[in-house]
Amino acid sequence: MDQVKIATLNIQRIVSSVRVLQVIEYVRNKSLDIVALQEVCFNRMPASVTDYKLVSNPNPTHGGTAFLYKSSLNLTTQKATADGRLFICKLDQLVLVNVYAPSGNMNARERKIFFRSTMVPYLERLHNAVILGDFNAVTRKGDRLEKGSRSGKPDRELKCAIDSFNLTDVWLHLRNSEDGHTRTGHNGSARLDHIYVTSDVLPSVLDINIQEVSFTDHACVHSVVAMP
Repeated sequence: MDQVKIATLNIQRIVSSVRVLQVIEYVRNKSLDIVALQEVCFNRMPASVTDYKLVSNPNPTHGGTAFLYKSSLNLTTQKATADGRLFICKLDQLVLVNVYAPSGNMNARERKIFFRSTMVPYLERLHNAVILGDFNAVTRKGDRLEKGSRSGKPDRELKCAIDSFNLTDVWLHLRNSEDGHTRTGHNGSARLDHIYVTSDVLPSVLDINIQEVSFTDHACVHSVVAMP
């Protein structure tokens, strides 16, 4: 294949087959090849679905990570953390790193440790990689809007990790003038769901878009990447 349509989507621990089928129908309608899912609590597809497969690293407490991908693709599992927060697969030479960072103010310390320590060994010496998921953090002030005003400090630990491994934020690279907020709540909105790439993949990134969906309060972020 010449190019691959990749996306990230937090599905908020859905478990009913009806809701899972909503996710699959959305992915199918958008002709997405691979979707990194977060807050995943299930590990198998409905029996009626044959055009997509699932590899899952679930967690019953906070939800884990998974990849939903077209059955025609040869996606191989590489590494996964026991808590479900990080999952790595590979499509030919393209490495896909699915991230679900701890959320909320109550888990601020855990999130710092995740960016500063947990994530680091999985990002070292990465090549031909796309790192995507729900990072539950912003890297610039304009990425968060609370009660009508720009607020919220950038997450230093996440920004440090991104800079240390020379990763590029695809949204900022292609659509820097747009907010790109991916989650909306009663207090405001924020850009929490990101797609990063290593420097060798950056020239192959063709597009990125954000699409609101009806079954979760996170938007789906999808990108088109030419295969290495």
